[in-house]
Amino acid sequence: MRKIGSVVVLAVVFATVGYASQAEPNDGVIFKKIVYKKAGDTELVLHIFEPKNRDTNASAAFVLFHGGGWYKGDPNSLYPHCRYFAKQGMVAISAQYRLSKDGNSPPVAAVEDAKSAVRYVRSHAADFGIDPNKIAVGGASAGGHLAAGTALFDKFDAVSEDLTISSKPDALVLISAALETTPNGFTEKILKKIGFNFSWIYGSDANEFSPMAHVKKITAPCFVLHGTADDLVPFKSVERFCELMQKAGSNCKLSAMAGAGHGFSVYNPDPDGDNRQFERAMLRIEDFFCSIGYLKVKIEL
Repeated sequence: MRKIGSVVVLAVVFATVGYASQAEPNDGVIFKKIVYKKAGDTELVLHIFEPKNRDTNASAAFVLFHGGGWYKGDPNSLYPHCRYFAKQGMVAISAQYRLSKDGNSPPVAAVEDAKSAVRYVRSHAADFGIDPNKIAVGGASAGGHLAAGTALFDKFDAVSEDLTISSKPDALVLISAALETTPNGFTEKILKKIGFNFSWIYGSDANEFSPMAHVKKITAPCFVLHGTADDLVPFKSVERFCELMQKAGSNCKLSAMAGAGHGFSVYNPDPDGDNRQFERAMLRIEDFFCSIGYLKVKIEL
């Protein structure tokens, strides 16, 4: 039987919840920041959590992208995720990316940056002490969209980079992910809520940024975790995505969180808070990593 520890984990959704904490003292995690890319005057940073004590074998890596509708959010909000997986033995990274100023522009820069981040991590695998062939990429909500884009989009690469280094993930973890960037991929609630924002999803080129429109066979196993009562991204949209991926020959598994909404993976810090959905979500992701050999299976007697 495996147990969740006392680590605090917070998922990022459209309405991003802030979490300012970095690595806790003596928690077995090393925290550092590295600039991976410059876009004009903007320096984009990798927020890295490494396990202090690990064996001599190269670790698997988990590169994460925060949510926030492509126009808000912060890498800090994924620190708890990263700390959790670093404690399990992975090198976990929350990657900064460029945001749309008002939500009305398609996420061209964000997708490019996501691919750049993966490419940077792979090209510096030796420095990170990771296996360049065990790089998992994930994210929640809009961050899940970016993660999927690194696997499915053949465009949006930064021309200044060494494109012989792959930006494609070796595994995917998509949490409450926006996988269809058209009005069909969002509920009436989110369309009313965003109002003047997201006008790009009504454009004729919306499918250009939609993972649903670019489904194909990929070698990376894909784990999709989604609430059946998600009131922002319809469950039926991710069902369709997974069906199409499977028909294309990809290893894509949909794990349904029964009755859960868009923010099911948010940790409630209230001592009396109900975190059963959060715990189930974390265990399912951990089980996925164990199943593909990225983490060792823990057995407690």
